[in-house]
Amino acid sequence: MTLAEPSIALLGIVRHGFLRASVIATPGPIDLNGEYTGVLEDTGVERTILYGYHRPPGWALALEATLIVAYAALVVTMLILFAKTIAPTSPYWQGEGDPWERIRRNARHLRWTVFAAVGIYALFGEVVPGLLSPSDDAISQLHVGGFWEGLPFTMLVGVWTLTYFTDALHRLSRRTTALAVENADLREETEGLV
Repeated sequence: MTLAEPSIALLGIVRHGFLRASVIATPGPIDLNGEYTGVLEDTGVERTILYGYHRPPGWALALEATLIVAYAALVVTMLILFAKTIAPTSPYWQGEGDPWERIRRNARHLRWTVFAAVGIYALFGEVVPGLLSPSDDAISQLHVGGFWEGLPFTMLVGVWTLTYFTDALHRLSRRTTALAVENADLREETEGLV
């Protein structure tokens, strides 16, 4: 789901040389700079208008394409890191060292990878199209995908929260191990007294 709209936008850039963007505006004619084509989709009182922004500046297309490819690479990296984070919890997983340490390390890498991916999504979804947006106050800014109301922002909050839980579980595991060692030492010392 996180790759669907960026992939469609990338295909528009590569195949047709236009930026697929959307605008929210009230019904009626809209005066936008540049050459726009698109389909009107009713969403109640307002309309979300999906446009193919033809002949945008070359730097905008190149930057959008680069950011979308970087975002896709980070999403694949996130999937790999997520698999590596949950792998040590499997009873069939074999490996050297403390599994909680690996979980904590992979969760931290996952957290920062998600943060980078969502930051890039905000750049190609909101910032670059915002620079190309019309200046009319009756029309919203252009955007690619739905950043604030969509999955990327929710994904960031969810992963960020869950990685802090894994840090807390790692600390709990270390303290439990330390208490078990201390308890064993106290038993040895008190066996002679009894």
